[in-house]
Parts: sequence; C-alpha cells; structure tokens
Amino acid sequence: MHSAILLPILSLLACHRAAEPCACPAGVEGHGVVWEEECLCLPSQPPTEDPVPASVFWVDADEAGDGSEASPWSRPGWESVDTALGRGDVELRFDAADTWPERLVVERADSGPHRLVLAGRGHVRGASGWTWDSSARATVPGILTPYDGGPVHRVTVRGFDVTGSRDKGIRWKAGDEVIIEDNLVHDNGGSPSISLEYSSRSGHASSHFAVRNNHVWDQQGECIYIGGSGGDDEPSHALVVVEGNLIHDCRDAWDTKHDGINIKDRLGHVTVQHNAVLGADWGLEVASPGLYAHNLVVDTEREGIQVNDSFGPVADLDFQDNGVVRAGHDGFHIAPTAGRAWGVTVLRLTVRDSRRAGVLVGGDHAAELALDDLALIGSDVALDGWGVAEALSVGLCAVGLGDEVAARVFEGIAECEEVEAAPVQSLTGPDGLLLTEDDGWIVAGRGAQP
Repeated sequence: MHSAILLPILSLLACHRAAEPCACPAGVEGHGVVWEEECLCLPSQPPTEDPVPASVFWVDADEAGDGSEASPWSRPGWESVDTALGRGDVELRFDAADTWPERLVVERADSGPHRLVLAGRGHVRGASGWTWDSSARATVPGILTPYDGGPVHRVTVRGFDVTGSRDKGIRWKAGDEVIIEDNLVHDNGGSPSISLEYSSRSGHASSHFAVRNNHVWDQQGECIYIGGSGGDDEPSHALVVVEGNLIHDCRDAWDTKHDGINIKDRLGHVTVQHNAVLGADWGLEVASPGLYAHNLVVDTEREGIQVNDSFGPVADLDFQDNGVVRAGHDGFHIAPTAGRAWGVTVLRLTVRDSRRAGVLVGGDHAAELALDDLALIGSDVALDGWGVAEALSVGLCAVGLGDEVAARVFEGIAECEEVEAAPVQSLTGPDGLLLTEDDGWIVAGRGAQP
C-alpha cells in the first residue's frame, strides 16, 4: 500500500480511543458511556425471568473440585451438566472475582426442554464462602459454541465481562431459545463482537434468539450481527430480539464493515428496539421483516438507518419512533433495486443534522413505502432521492426553518411545514437517560416518541 495512504490509516488506528463507560444514576439499572463529556445512561429493559433451577453448580478458576458450592469446578463439567439437564433446569454460577485464561466454550450436548443459565455476575467466593456483589463480573476472553458442533439450545449467558479474546466476543453457531443478556463485551480482536451465525453456514435456522441489555464497545469491526440465509432463497432464523443494548465505538480503519446492529436477510420477524448506537459506520443495517422501534443512532460515518436489499427482497419492515443524530450521510436510506421492497412503513422518525439527507428514497422499485410524522431538522437536504414510485406516500412532515426540501423528488408527494427547533445540546436532557421524553434531540410535536 502506498505510504501516503497507509500513514493516515496508521495514525487513525493509533489515535483512536474508545469512549469510556460510566455509571448510571443511583437506582437505575442500565449501562452508561461518556460521550462528548456527558455521561449517557441507557436504562435496561426488564430482565428475563429464569426458571428455578433444579440443580446448581459452582465454578471457581482457582479450584478443581466436584462442582459443589463447597468444592467448585475450575471449568464446567459438561457431562455432569448434561446429566442434570435431563432432570430439570440448571444454573452454573461463576466466581465473579475471577479472570479465566481461556475462552468459555459452551459444550451442552443435551437437547432437552430444560434451560441452562450461565451466571457470571454477583457471586463472589472468598475465605468465608460465597457472597453477593452486584458490581462484580466474571471475566472471560470469549464465549462461544463449538465450531464443529451442532445447535446448542436453551442457554442463557448473563452477567459476564467478555474481553481480551483474539477472536469474537460472544459467538453462537446455532440454537433455539438462547438469551445473551447483560454482558459487557469489549476490546476483542475478532468481528463481530456478538453474533449468530448464518443459517446457510450452520445448517440450522434458529428460533427465539435474544440479545438484551448488553454493553458492547471498542470493537474492531461489527458490534451485533445476526446472520441470515446469505442470499439463499430459504427461510433463516425466526423470532430474533435485539433490545436494550448500548453500543458504541464500532470501527474499522481498513473497511466499512463496522455497523452497530446488522440484521441480515430472510429472518422471520425481528424485533429491534430500545437500543442506542453511537459511533459506527451504519448504525442499523436491516434486511428482514419486523419491528424496529425506539432506537437512537448517533455520529455514524455513513447512514444512521440503512435498508439493504443486497441479499434479497425486503418487505414488511415497520420503523417506529426512531431517532438519528449527526449521521455522516443520510439519516434514513432505502434505495431498493429490481422490484425488491414493499410494505415498508416509517412512522415518527426524527433526524437531526445529517450531513446529507434526512431521508433518502431511491429507485423505481420502492413500492408500498409509507412515511408519516417526520421531523427532519438541520440536514443538508430534508427529503432526497430519485425515481420515486407512485406507491410512495408521505404524511405529516416538519423541517427546520430555512432547511431545504428536495422538491425535485417529492413535489406533489410531500408538503413539509417549517418549525423552529433548538439545536441539539444534550442527547439525554436533564435526567441523564437516553430514550426518555426530555431528550435534547426530540422535536416537540413531531417525530419520535421515546
């Protein structure tokens, strides 16, 4: 590579410093980040309720016992776990004061109906036995299922600090009823940081896969990635939920493959809601039907929300109450090709200060696309695009005083009123919480409703 190109990239890599975590206000369960010298807290969604375990095993990196509370395993004894799962639900409690030198490979072989909970938070073993400290988390350099194994079903991974992996943070090959919840996933070498493999590669279309209330940051590459069918005309994973995650500093100086949340093709109904993405290439990249609601995307290199039909048609996507602030390109972008988009709705969207368009709609094939209750303030162009189909409809629309409306595309379709909106001084407002009613990016009476 020519030195004139290489040196700026090396300088970027050397100078990058991820934003630091910070504590949420007292009494608020959630994750926080210092962004532009302000501590932003994303409150967690209600935690998943676990079944009462029939068996509990204990794990302490410094011991080599039988898995009992008095004599913990140093590593999980998977044969014993499988035997216990044949009788009922199981919980594995890890010493939250420990740092494990090796990745945690989840080797559950039992495929029965009972749940296995891997608990990394709170349980601390000391000289007087086990105590509880909610701030303590077991540290592991990666959590994954076996590369050469089949699906691993009905597992909850909760409360770990996943860092220091030379590969991915949390990688699931395949499995039904899997919950990845309340983990810190950061500073890992491989991409993505949290991922579900393509069904076309694993051979299993997983069902009920949830990624909830995690804090993901300082990732070289993609942050949360749900693989699809990879262009194969076959159904992929179904009932995927990505909610309550705080995601920031997804980066790659060598490529554009560093999105905040990437939802691939042919998934069966996805729910992506109450997430905050700060500092990525695309904030949300989506290609499957479902509900995308109450998400905030900030400071992207390119689009805030990108609808991508590269792997196949996009249909039945429902966007509600989303916000995009300071997108490097467009706030919301959909430009399908070859008759590939229908049943797409965008309701109550706020876009502030995009460097290009607030909303861009392109192509002759954006059939059945409905936009309503938009607040598009401070962008280079509020509404832009080309070849807009007759099936496009635009309802209520507000732009900032003096903002340009792209009449060459939307003349006769959109009639936007001009409103006065204060500049974005704070992403959270006085309460310090993201996605609440006092947030500084909200435009009164228009757009998103957190």
